Amino acid sequence: MIKNLLKVLPKFIYDYLLEKYHRRFSVMLVNGTPINMFNGIRKYSADKEPSTIEWIDSFRLESVFYDIGANVGAYSLYAAKKGVCKQIFAFEPGVPTFNVLLKNIRINSCSRKITPVVSPLDENSKFDEFYYSTLHEGGSQNLFGTLSDQNSQTLDVKQKHGVFGVSLDDLIYKYGLLKPDYLKIDVDGNDLNILRGGSKMLKELKPEIYIEYNSKNTVEKLVLFLSEYSYELVSQDQYDEVTGMVLFR
Repeated sequence: MIKNLLKVLPKFIYDYLLEKYHRRFSVMLVNGTPINMFNGIRKYSADKEPSTIEWIDSFRLESVFYDIGANVGAYSLYAAKKGVCKQIFAFEPGVPTFNVLLKNIRINSCSRKITPVVSPLDENSKFDEFYYSTLHEGGSQNLFGTLSDQNSQTLDVKQKHGVFGVSLDDLIYKYGLLKPDYLKIDVDGNDLNILRGGSKMLKELKPEIYIEYNSKNTVEKLVLFLSEYSYELVSQDQYDEVTGMVLFR
């Protein structure tokens, strides 16, 4: 009841009360690591992606968040525990990592707020092969429908399986998924294909888009592509010479 009352308050009052009275709630990752949501998770993320937490802090009340490339779910859990999202969709196609994501959602009692999705996203809906460079939980550099990564390097495949991938436009306009207000994309170089598969979404809904990139060329391509839908690059957080995060509105 109190939570429902808080939601009718102006956002700045809601944020103040949430910060003041809920500083101590935490999440537990499946490996036993406790994360305090307003202190510890900031420290946990600060080594690489502190701006991601700041971005999630800016979400409007009752918003819909697509966490594309959710991995084990740290940012989905943060958004869920903060309490501003109506629904969160955590996309993670790597099966070993997806299993950990499921456990993290369950042990943190976030099953109603977070919907985990194992289907990979791509430009077109299709059946294809998903390739693993590692079978470790939390692993990255896995690819769908191609053996070449964003740097045109051939993947050293450790395992593969067939899976049905889907486009964002089909998910939203064909299958009725809730329309997103915010997209976070961290997918090891497949970001442009995913965005191309959401062209109608970009034109009609214009969600905020936060992307991790792994090459300088990627940023230029993203700016060029998204400018066709009246997006502007509003901020960039660079980790090193080639990797970082970009925010488009």
